[in-house]
Amino acid sequence: MLPPLLHHRAFRRFLLGRAVSLLGSAMAPVALAFAVLDAAGGRAADLGAVLATRMLPLLGLMVLGGAVADRLPRRTVLVVTHLGAGLSQGAAAALLLTGHYALGPFAALEFLNGALTAFTSPALRGVLPELVPNGQLRPANALLEMAANGSKLLGPPLAGLLVAGAGPGWAVALDALGYLPAAYLLARLPTGRATVTARAATSTTGATSTSTTATDRATVTVRAATSTTDATSTTTTATTARAATTARAAAPSGLRRELREGWTVFRRTRWVWWTTWSCCATNLLLVGPWQILGPQLAGPALWGALLSARGAGLLLASTAAYRLAPRRLLATGQLAGLLLPFPLLALGRHAPAPWLLAAALGSGLGLALSATAWDTSLQEHLPGGVLSRVSANADVLSYLAIPLGQLACSPLTTRLGAPAVATAAALAQGALTLLPLLSPAVRRLPHGGAPAPAPGPSPVTSTRAAGRAGSGRCG
Repeated sequence: MLPPLLHHRAFRRFLLGRAVSLLGSAMAPVALAFAVLDAAGGRAADLGAVLATRMLPLLGLMVLGGAVADRLPRRTVLVVTHLGAGLSQGAAAALLLTGHYALGPFAALEFLNGALTAFTSPALRGVLPELVPNGQLRPANALLEMAANGSKLLGPPLAGLLVAGAGPGWAVALDALGYLPAAYLLARLPTGRATVTARAATSTTGATSTSTTATDRATVTVRAATSTTDATSTTTTATTARAATTARAAAPSGLRRELREGWTVFRRTRWVWWTTWSCCATNLLLVGPWQILGPQLAGPALWGALLSARGAGLLLASTAAYRLAPRRLLATGQLAGLLLPFPLLALGRHAPAPWLLAAALGSGLGLALSATAWDTSLQEHLPGGVLSRVSANADVLSYLAIPLGQLACSPLTTRLGAPAVATAAALAQGALTLLPLLSPAVRRLPHGGAPAPAPGPSPVTSTRAAGRAGSGRCG
């Protein structure tokens, strides 16, 4: 029997499009690495340059991508970026297959691909509340996590087989080809921003009239939708809406105003602010030591088993997140983050293999649960008109911590030793994960609220109404 969400045509198309794209994305790192090494005669410096040129625009342009995704129809943004990514990867594959590889042109194509991804990611997070019925964001995010984690399990071995059998250039070509059906499915999504929440909330309170402006309706909706659930949530979400209104009044017009508005809402929404810095700490303390020290401390055979166990935990948790509905979803996700440091801690303490595998499985569980909680909380409690910008600010800060941790890992290991660094990093991350729970905004944020409507000059007919009538980051 199909999950109820799959009876909604728009979400079904979105999920299928994402599954196709995610499988190609999971294959890409393996295909790209072997393609560059093969074409460059084994020069690791070329691979490092290609990876860096892909990452730089992703970090530098993502906040701008969030502003564009909040300003333009997100469906349009997704279709254009998927088609552009397919063309850029196709051109890269052509260079490889025709024997015309050169570092400069190839790196330029990967730079373009990274820039397009910077616009894709914020739009993806912002489009989901436009596609699914109220109250279905958590299971929708869980299904998307299942697709992502399943792709992570299937993609790398498929890419390896293709590289071995046909050559790395063909593996890159297959990745490029995958963007086309994804773009086709995304092009068939409905457009428009959800405003049925405003009508539903205000009809039960009588708090607005037909002459109310769009911005006022957004604020009233936030208050009405959350007043029956939790006083703290009401304050938090209303503050978010007021921050957006203040930013619009004070900032210059145009794109610069919208960028400033997104930062203002991000900074003033306490649960977003605290959770983002917790994610920064996780990426700073865990990602570098896990990637650099993990293979050294575990050895080749056990390292592969640990990665497989972690992947299995990701998939299991995504399945569980579809059914679990805790009242305080964000706090539950934050607590799940306590599972993340256990594999590194076990490696640092030279734990036996069964304990290491159990810790890796638990780490995957915690990562998937915390990711679903974060995405769902953003979509439930942030106004749609700033959702992509706020999430882009959070993502950029979180991603910036990764290279800092990687750079610090090697000198600290030389000075203190790998076991000591692994143990200290794991313990510090566990302590810092608890810190956001000291904030009532994080601890008491309720689950199940409807997403706030987008502030804007004119309301748009909701895709939710049609749906009902006819119907990751840290660690």
